[in-house]
Amino acid sequence: MTLTQHRSFASVAAFGLALSFGCASSESGQQTCEVPGVGSGVCCNLELAGSTALGACIAGVCTNGRDRQFDPTCGPRQPGEDFGIQPPPGAGGAPGAGGAPGAGGQPGVGGEPGVGGGMGGEPGMGGAPGMGGAPGMGGAPADPCAGVQCPAGQRCDRGNGACVDDAQGGPAGACADDAVCGDGMCLLGEGVPGGFCRQTCEDASVCGGGACLTSGSSMICFQRCDGGQACRADWACLPVDDEGVSVCLPDCRTVGCGDGQQCNAETGGCEQGPVPCEYPCAVGEECRRSRCVRLNGTCETDYHCELEGQQCFNGQCIVEEFSDCANADDCTEGVEACFPRSNNPLDGGLCLVECQDDAACPPDRACYGVDGICYFTFCGAGGPDGGFPPANGALYEACQAGSMGQWPGTCLPLTGVAPGEVPEGLCVEAGDVPLGGACNAQADGRTPADRQQQCSPGSLCFGDPDDPLDPNRNWAGTGTCQRACDPRAGARCGGGTTCVDFGTRDDPETPANENRDFGLCLASDCTLLGGGCAGDGVCRPYNLLAPQGRCSPPGAAALGEACEADDDCAGLAFCANAGNGPVCLGICNAASPECPEGQRCVMEPDWAWGVCL
Repeated sequence: MTLTQHRSFASVAAFGLALSFGCASSESGQQTCEVPGVGSGVCCNLELAGSTALGACIAGVCTNGRDRQFDPTCGPRQPGEDFGIQPPPGAGGAPGAGGAPGAGGQPGVGGEPGVGGGMGGEPGMGGAPGMGGAPGMGGAPADPCAGVQCPAGQRCDRGNGACVDDAQGGPAGACADDAVCGDGMCLLGEGVPGGFCRQTCEDASVCGGGACLTSGSSMICFQRCDGGQACRADWACLPVDDEGVSVCLPDCRTVGCGDGQQCNAETGGCEQGPVPCEYPCAVGEECRRSRCVRLNGTCETDYHCELEGQQCFNGQCIVEEFSDCANADDCTEGVEACFPRSNNPLDGGLCLVECQDDAACPPDRACYGVDGICYFTFCGAGGPDGGFPPANGALYEACQAGSMGQWPGTCLPLTGVAPGEVPEGLCVEAGDVPLGGACNAQADGRTPADRQQQCSPGSLCFGDPDDPLDPNRNWAGTGTCQRACDPRAGARCGGGTTCVDFGTRDDPETPANENRDFGLCLASDCTLLGGGCAGDGVCRPYNLLAPQGRCSPPGAAALGEACEADDDCAGLAFCANAGNGPVCLGICNAASPECPEGQRCVMEPDWAWGVCL
């Protein structure tokens, strides 16, 4: 058996490990991405109502989902102001080169689908493609401060090119009030020594010899220091790109750093601190990038294995299934084989678990071929004229899982499959729990006891609050079995439910086709920004992709105030961490982009609603 039959294998492999694509909730802060019209961001988690933990590409907003601690890689941020800066698209004179397109979200692991369709973490959403930098303005008037180096305590006056006292304000200068900042505003506080005249800009021509850089969702002026210019007291000269540009930023040896960051005593700049482990590490374990990795290679859950490239299987950390390999040495000896992608040896191979029967395979895999490797069972329409694969149920309906079709299952759609193509879906093992019944998303065994906690064919476990990474296996929580559906045609839903979209859309910047139409039939009595809740009820969203939500009583916390859950917030808002602890953030959309003063409505192309940042 070779894999030449399975040309959509990349999608198959990723789907088998997760129901989320793009920025994955388990990779929060580990992957950079691009926010259109704003700049670079990181893959962050936005925990919404229920147990929804979505991996989204956002600049300046992170929450790790369960306990909402600040994700230290979402930044960097300084006290008093967001100084996560980027070079502008172009800088006067010659046209700018333009930034490279963002990479978009990579397939992520999200929450593992429990056997019988337990969802663990809810489906995530992909990072939008980066916009790339726009060309520079070109032909701008000559800057009188170009090449001017002023001594410490002074700045260049862009009106005449003369050095003047810094106390006079001007772009990025010191200030005590707005009066000395011209068109800008004076930022004051412990994190901004001597004040900071915040001047917005489109290019460096208004920055008085400084640099026009992206900070948060705006472009503002900073004092350059890469030409030998001295920074004022309690400010440090720090590099901001690989092109030799350095600007003056608050010196952390004076003002300190935000949560999750540490001060470099030599440069005065804040750097990412070690990513903490959510659960305490025991003897023989070492905290590595948010995981308590066991030094002897054993594991209870994936929490004991390296974050990237490993998974827990039968109590042992092994090379993650479907990892690329050149030979057997790249896979886990005695557990996996480097199975060729095709008959062409130049195509390389994939690490697949070896087996003698289905019982030896991970959840939702079966033992196939004379070579004995664990692989997926396809479902949906069969191949033309009875070819590969054979017909096996229909999408969103029941199918037969296992190498002999011996287990009930639910047929879930693949990514990258155009209408009429085969295979259409993967058959995920199912159980006995009827629609509306309590289910356990972590029940991944094939025993009668496990089947009694897994959803019946055609449904999935939604809302289980348990963390599948919990090394103590404290999985007492339950979810509810909800019917799978096609959001393009929600007629399958009934009983006061609607098909809420949890699918993915194609990223035009990538060669792969990430389209998947997938939803769940959920109770929804309102739409975001469209009302529907009686009295003072508030519509709480299911996810970023769908406008449907659930009505709940308003909370007491206003926008910007501390919160622990979405229901704590008053009005249209949700609870997420903007860098200084979880606060209530406003909800907006293209039709109603109104946000509090100083914020803007940030949306990605596939979002049904946006975030006020």
